[in-house]
Amino acid sequence: MSDFFVKSRYNRIYIHFRKVNFMYFECTPKDLLFALNIVSHTVSEHYTIPILSYMLLETEGKDHLIISATDLKISVKVRVKAQIQMSGQTTLPAKILTQITKELPNEPIFFKQKSTDLLQIDCASSSFNVSTLPKDEFPPIVFWEEHAISVCQQDLKKALQQTVISISTDNSRQTSMSGVFFECTHDSILFVATDGKRLSHVTIPAKTGIPEDSKKTGILPGKISQELCKNLGKDDFVDIIVGNKEIIFHMGEVSYMCQLIDERFPNFLGVIQKPIKNSIKLNRQAFVGALRRSSVMVDDKINRIKIDIIKGKMVITSGNDNFGASEEFIEIDYDGESLAIGFAPVYLLEGLKVMTSEEITFDLTEREESAILRESDDFLYLVMPMILT
Repeated sequence: MSDFFVKSRYNRIYIHFRKVNFMYFECTPKDLLFALNIVSHTVSEHYTIPILSYMLLETEGKDHLIISATDLKISVKVRVKAQIQMSGQTTLPAKILTQITKELPNEPIFFKQKSTDLLQIDCASSSFNVSTLPKDEFPPIVFWEEHAISVCQQDLKKALQQTVISISTDNSRQTSMSGVFFECTHDSILFVATDGKRLSHVTIPAKTGIPEDSKKTGILPGKISQELCKNLGKDDFVDIIVGNKEIIFHMGEVSYMCQLIDERFPNFLGVIQKPIKNSIKLNRQAFVGALRRSSVMVDDKINRIKIDIIKGKMVITSGNDNFGASEEFIEIDYDGESLAIGFAPVYLLEGLKVMTSEEITFDLTEREESAILRESDDFLYLVMPMILT
């Protein structure tokens, strides 16, 4: 494609043509939609900066397209298979591109840049002309390379699923409890999250080059933790690069970069290291079923169930002044003194939901100050009790 400019000199007009290369490529709806479904979660329509509602499209070699997005705190890029006829870069509105791709038939999609502010999308009998913004307006995204910490994707996904349930849901401001604390050592990564009423604590193995006497720490925002949960899970490994203020995750064709929360995480060791007074073993599914049925009759005002623990048996009761009461019995492995304790059932259920073991341990600290659910030495879930009246 060419454009021209007119130059006048000595009453003569000269027309100069110069060649301008505009990007031109094709890809399949399946490959494109895979990338858009990931990248679009980092884009919002409610920005005062218009370019942040756009995606950046960049060709890479002859057979790949890079799609990127950022909200200035989280950045993501995905490599997509494509046939590149003409290399280049442009931006497209994320919502429009995603909606168009979802509605197209399973036929090759052709992207052809017609001018500096217009791109044509063709597929079968459909054709769209979509306005673009200058690539120079898109914020630069730099994924730097350093020595990476390598962990199994499935291990990281399970660890984040077990911790994000304990993140504070107070969205009024970002605090240390609105994210997941992590600590990397030479052979493992520890993850901790708490909202002040419950706490998740999980450790996974890792391959790192960190010396035995050093560590790297930080706090992952809740949003990136949840996004990673959605896209992790393959048998492959994920490479993690920890900086002073940012963290990078490389997992196959998908890469994330995120700003860490610049806050001090609460001291959790004193809470989880309290002496255990009573230890109870019970069937996880039986416990879950009893809690769900008991929750039906919970009074919304107090949101509490009562658990009576006696020799060989757990009794779960709940009541509602308007509808009645319920009582559940579970066989347990326990030979200690009888006791009674109250809990918000939703907190217990959310912890049990991210466990997989058939048998779990239900530990109570001295004076029943807290309860700890365990399925292994690698994961514990602590819940604060409620006062019984």
